[in-house]
Amino acid sequence: MRPLKEWARVGGVKLLGSCAGPPHLSDELLQTVAPLDLRCHSRGETLKEEEEEDESTANTTPIPTSKPKQKAKCPVNCECNVTQHATCEDRGHTKVPRGFPTKTQLLDLRGNHFHHLPANSFPGSSQVVSLHLEFCKIHEIEDGAFQGMKKLFYLYLSDNDLTFLESRVFAGTPDGCGLINFIGLHVEMSIKTWIFILFVLHMERNAISKLQPTGLLFSATPKLKDLYLSNNTITVIARGALVSASLSTLHLDSNQLTEVPTQALTEASNLEELNLSHNSLRWVGPKAFQPVHQSLKRLYMDHTGIEKRLYGHPVYPWQ
Repeated sequence: MRPLKEWARVGGVKLLGSCAGPPHLSDELLQTVAPLDLRCHSRGETLKEEEEEDESTANTTPIPTSKPKQKAKCPVNCECNVTQHATCEDRGHTKVPRGFPTKTQLLDLRGNHFHHLPANSFPGSSQVVSLHLEFCKIHEIEDGAFQGMKKLFYLYLSDNDLTFLESRVFAGTPDGCGLINFIGLHVEMSIKTWIFILFVLHMERNAISKLQPTGLLFSATPKLKDLYLSNNTITVIARGALVSASLSTLHLDSNQLTEVPTQALTEASNLEELNLSHNSLRWVGPKAFQPVHQSLKRLYMDHTGIEKRLYGHPVYPWQ
């Protein structure tokens, strides 16, 4: 992890992951772990630990078990193990399987053909923390599809056919307040107001063509910081669609924009990073980036086909 962290530091990349181990670093954000803690044990330390472990187990009499562990129940054409993981990845399911162990925490359903998720699609999954639904050809999610998933933290919906996602799809999750990570999307919600406080949202490679003020989940999320919409078919970004005083990163690369969305940027005055690469912008007029000229630090516009200058002179579009 140390070379990764050094690479991220040099390149100005934010690391959002956390450590799974060793125990004293468990759940610590990689971004905050000191480099000195990111080291392997020396060979001497490793041998010493192995010798101590051998000595401790040499005098230990194993206690016979009364009977072998029973295999956890599992839906047909799926696999469930004792570590609370269940997978039906790439098994050709057309409906969400039912009957997973009640203690399942990670449920991997990627690569199936669900097309749409009806209400209450995951009964008996109240302990699931991480749900993978990538590459499932999903184009519709009904209200209350995740009802009863009280501990859902990570929800991955990338690489589907979604055109929008409304906050009502989360009706019934969780009881009280909770945190949901929706493809890197962190959502804290209250059942009293059903207002989503969104921090990071990834919806790359779906079928979104327009950003309207009320169409997508992030339209009413003033805490939104990082928004990734790469590889969609976006042609229009309406004024008001990006309303967020906290928005700092916006990726719109590989879409079908023909001009800089200047009007929409007026509601993102704290934007620090904007990626417009691989759009057919052709040319950029004056004051195109004026709404974010005081905050913008990183601008990506490669492979946009820009070929004109205004009046034969270079254009400074932030003026």
